[in-house]
Amino acid sequence: MSFLKCGVCTEDYSNVITNRHPKNLTCGHSICKACSSKLVSNFKILCPFCRKTTELRENENLQTNFALLEAISLFNDINESVTEPRSSGAPPNCEEHTYNLAEFVCISPNCSSRSKLMCRTCEEFGVHAGHRKGLLQVEAKKVRQNLLERQRKLQVNKKQVDDKIQALEKAALKKNDELYKEKYDEITRHYDRIRSSVAEREKTSKEVLKKSVLTSEEDNRMGQISNHVIRHLLEKKCEEVEQLVGMTDFELYRVKDKVDWNDESFSFSDVKEKPPMELKTLHVKLPEFRFEDSS
Repeated sequence: MSFLKCGVCTEDYSNVITNRHPKNLTCGHSICKACSSKLVSNFKILCPFCRKTTELRENENLQTNFALLEAISLFNDINESVTEPRSSGAPPNCEEHTYNLAEFVCISPNCSSRSKLMCRTCEEFGVHAGHRKGLLQVEAKKVRQNLLERQRKLQVNKKQVDDKIQALEKAALKKNDELYKEKYDEITRHYDRIRSSVAEREKTSKEVLKKSVLTSEEDNRMGQISNHVIRHLLEKKCEEVEQLVGMTDFELYRVKDKVDWNDESFSFSDVKEKPPMELKTLHVKLPEFRFEDSS
């Protein structure tokens, strides 16, 4: 509640803190004791609200506003506060003097203040002192009327643009159908040739791949056959040696001259050690295609 605050420093009045006690001026306005001490000059206080003078005698103090102190006590006894909803059209509280409503706007062209909203205290003592003011509702109405006029002009311009767009679209639909079809078919034939060439080269690349795989598989198969033949010969030689080892001394000595101690009918170098080819190592050269930017 604004009447429970000092209109100068905007601090709450207090019935406990002495410097926050409300003091009466002769004009009827109240300010806190701390502010009254700051405003006194030559035993006079100039009311910051109505500019009337309150004269003080030497060693005389301002009267305390006991009615306001009682109201503060009653207010402090209330545990529940009720907030009244404010209509959307009601002015907000002043940023500088929150106990007042900012029901005016500064319309001085040279005003450098960030906020153009102002209350009566701003008009008298704040940053807008001496500035021209207008009622917030009236000035907002002017702005709204300007916006509505601006909206009307924009809608007219938009309709003109829409009309031009429709005219251009209709003109585009009336273009030469035969020329359009001719160009369309030309593009189709061009890309058909590209697709045909790509398909042919794709077929060739796949045939090269298939031939390479078949050749590799045949090489692997023949190598395996050769290895099996060598293995069979080795097994046969092993059996012959095993038979010789199992002979009696007499028989072994009798046939020793018939044993071919230098048999080189085969060697380990004849064994195909090449592992089967892995497809990931197979390289097929692919043709490159270069497309020029037609833009």
